[in-house]
Amino acid sequence: MKRPAQLILTITDQCNHGCRMCYYHSSLNRRTKVMTLEEYQKLSDELDELELLLISGGEPFLRQDIAEVIQIFYRSNQTRSVFIPTNGSTPDRIISTVSQMLDLMPELQLTLMMSLEGLHEEHDAIHEQKDAFNSVVETTRRLTLLRAHRQSQGKQGFSVLLNSVVSNENADRIIPLMEYAKEHLYVDTHTFTPMRGEGPTPDCRAPTPAQFESLQKQAQPYFQHYLAKEPAALKHILDRYGLWMGLLRGEGLPFQCQAGHYIGVIEPDAKVRLCELTPVIGDLRASEFNFERVWNSDEANELRQQLIGCSCTHACFINASQRYYSLQDQ
Repeated sequence: MKRPAQLILTITDQCNHGCRMCYYHSSLNRRTKVMTLEEYQKLSDELDELELLLISGGEPFLRQDIAEVIQIFYRSNQTRSVFIPTNGSTPDRIISTVSQMLDLMPELQLTLMMSLEGLHEEHDAIHEQKDAFNSVVETTRRLTLLRAHRQSQGKQGFSVLLNSVVSNENADRIIPLMEYAKEHLYVDTHTFTPMRGEGPTPDCRAPTPAQFESLQKQAQPYFQHYLAKEPAALKHILDRYGLWMGLLRGEGLPFQCQAGHYIGVIEPDAKVRLCELTPVIGDLRASEFNFERVWNSDEANELRQQLIGCSCTHACFINASQRYYSLQDQ
């Protein structure tokens, strides 16, 4: 079994928000003994080249050595593409950390995805955090200013995206949010994704197919606004919403998900998963960081068989699977 080419690193379980749509809520703020930089180096030594590192949490920027974690894989695994979602709650720390990352890793292709689920008080209520909306707006604006400043000096830039997780509770208010972002926030694009997994309350759940279909039809002008000059990217976005519509209707994926093959997950405490929504398959600490032993264990292989035909809406795994099949066609 080949080692994964993409990896989700959940580097902390600490989070300062209480999002109603969070699938990871039961694992948050448990005082986990997180992996050290030395342990991340041991993991890195066991892996092949990683084409993409997806940093996750908790809130990733609550971990103060996030830049050093990424630098390990940048040096040892030739990782150049890094994707970090954030709730934007710590503007000063995010700006200083992003600057540090880019100075340490001059070839880094960094993408930051800001989470924005509603306007003003609604976003605060969904995230269960006062002033959450103001913080993410401030962080987004300061990031775009930092990017412009760096580019004016001939330094590498980075991508800034907005994403809104759609549930049954906010589906009918995403379009006003997209209008606000278009007028006030200068990001590369603004997307929305259906809620996945189960949140902390059964009242908040994935949007209905009808809600999501109505939303994606109304959002067409906004996709055109951001991606009119990038027809390939626009087609990819539109195809993705068509795929999600099918999944919400129960139609399944048109390909086999590559969770546990092309992509895998490392938890903050060195546990390994094939997918964020599946059980732990092993413990790197218990195996003395022998990644291959865990990745190819009987438990892992049994779970891979159970995942055949899996069809959730998780964007990271859909992206990885599509990447895998595109490489097979070359």
